[in-house]
Amino acid sequence: KAVGKTMPLDGDGDEHGDGNASSGDRGQRGVTAVHVVGVCERTGRARVLRAKAARRGGLENVAFFAKHPHLPHVAYASTERIDERGKVLALRLIGDDGADFEVVGEACSGGKSTCYMGFDRDGKHLLAASYWDAKLSVIPLQENGATMHAPTLTISRPEADYVEHAKPSMEEHWRFRQRWAHTHCVVTEPYERRLHFVVDLGLDKIFIYNVESMQCVSDVVLPKGKGPRHLVFHPTIRAAYLVNELDSTVSSFRVCLDDIDNPRLSLMQCISSLPEDVQAKKVFDPRGAWKAHSHSSEIRLHPSGRFLLVGNRGHDSIAVYTINQDDGLITLVDIVASGGACPRNFNFTPSGKFVLVGNQNSHNLASFSFCEHTGRMSMVHCLTDIVS
Repeated sequence: KAVGKTMPLDGDGDEHGDGNASSGDRGQRGVTAVHVVGVCERTGRARVLRAKAARRGGLENVAFFAKHPHLPHVAYASTERIDERGKVLALRLIGDDGADFEVVGEACSGGKSTCYMGFDRDGKHLLAASYWDAKLSVIPLQENGATMHAPTLTISRPEADYVEHAKPSMEEHWRFRQRWAHTHCVVTEPYERRLHFVVDLGLDKIFIYNVESMQCVSDVVLPKGKGPRHLVFHPTIRAAYLVNELDSTVSSFRVCLDDIDNPRLSLMQCISSLPEDVQAKKVFDPRGAWKAHSHSSEIRLHPSGRFLLVGNRGHDSIAVYTINQDDGLITLVDIVASGGACPRNFNFTPSGKFVLVGNQNSHNLASFSFCEHTGRMSMVHCLTDIVS
């Protein structure tokens, strides 16, 4: 599942440059759980540098990776299960290029199916979002980043109480994606770093929390059926972009933080990530669940801030948007085949010259060149047998 959780690691590197990435596998116990992949920043070619077995270091069902915001050789991985609470693992990156790692700490994530991690402004706390039971947990980090403690605070959505008393199955979840709350993402706005934005796919809402008090001070209500997944903030323009998983759209917002007690996201536009002829298609899943032909996955900003990319699972493509540098509005300029089936995640190499796309169902990692002037993507290499 997590083959696409690509995580560029800064460093000098060797002939493969400084574009190392990690990709995870949630397959059977005992198989490879994490591949560390080196990427050449000149050619875009990739190769597996390390492969970590699931049975070592508690790496079963790894779902998401995140680097510590201030410590260059510390990163974190979360595990994802619906039948028990997940874990957050602290990783020490080995070598200047981070081409290897070891698990040096762990903590309970506070929820089930832990799918996203963020940090407070000082890097002293990790925030873990758990999808299945809609939990948001605050985990203290010591100075070395590796020592973690149990969550000091776990915020529960009452709309997720259904999980505890009904014990829904995965099949029920796929059939009724919004029957209960699903916390999917937590991001701290980069401008003042005083507010956390928590995205809930099940409720079609974004909850806004004060960093200091961890009280919810506002929310953003989306049209029913959007299924918001991940949120990113532009680094210089006061604009935010939300990928909506269930209807394959991107919502662009103006970020208004003048009043910390009443922060707002003002909708500017909402644009599909799919071609017109497939935007309304639906298929019947073999498990009996009606679902869209395609569901959006990840959303990423190019390091220059001039482009925005969104993954389409089902249509198996990457949508490319340009960003107006004056007002933050986006324009769809291309939709490119992802190089495999079900592009669950992707990321840019540190230079922004290449994009790595993890295709979950075809078990491959596709590398694309990326033109910083036009946004044009061209596949240059593909690693196969990256089992997910």
